[in-house]
Amino acid sequence: FPSHDMGFRVDTARHVDDLFFKNWSPLIQEQAREAGIKGFTIFGEVWEQSPTDLMRYVRVNKLQTALDFPFQRVAVEYASASSDASTLKNLFEYDDYYTDTESSAQNLVTFLGNHDMGRIGAFISPISVGPDDLKKDQLAHAILLSLRGVPSVYYGDEFGLTGGEDKEARQDLFPTKVSKWQTQHRIGSDPIGTASSFDIKNPLMDTIKSLNELRVKTPALTRGAQRTFFAKDGVLAIGRYDLETNSRY
Repeated sequence: FPSHDMGFRVDTARHVDDLFFKNWSPLIQEQAREAGIKGFTIFGEVWEQSPTDLMRYVRVNKLQTALDFPFQRVAVEYASASSDASTLKNLFEYDDYYTDTESSAQNLVTFLGNHDMGRIGAFISPISVGPDDLKKDQLAHAILLSLRGVPSVYYGDEFGLTGGEDKEARQDLFPTKVSKWQTQHRIGSDPIGTASSFDIKNPLMDTIKSLNELRVKTPALTRGAQRTFFAKDGVLAIGRYDLETNSRY
């Protein structure tokens, strides 16, 4: 994915006829090649919480890849301390279900929250900020940016926004006159008031930036194989493997 220039996010792909993508995707890819776009990517929004349900859209319906809703649920539960490490271990044991000659779990688009369900900040800190909420948010992004899949960071998470479902998670980052958004609590910084998000500093910005830099300079984190070594209670130990250099991280 790092070499991809552009692509499509297909909204509500779950509700499209089963035969649609088998016919549509090759035509779109052909148009992309004719336009000189290499590696055109198509990923669908398929709101399925079970890997066995999600994999059908990739392997059977031939959608190139999809948003990994099962990952979102399990990663947020673990980072917010509402479940233990075994839930992530169990999730990754289903990764082979996505594997065929054209697909794998490595291509799934992983995320922590979105405009429909709400932000990672809302799951961690729905009412007010607790003493460990910043660390939980940082842990969630560490999971997102170091484990298998293609990570997608939702805008505003770097500023600690905590918007909930639907319109509550669609704030802009410029000065606002909406009093509810002016006073809404943020993880890692104070409520925004009448200021712009771009004028404040939040530790989550540095967390996401440093994790992204680590991912870019460590190919094993983008394309490497993954193995779970230990997962019990709150402790999760996972190895990533660069198969070209035979290095483990």
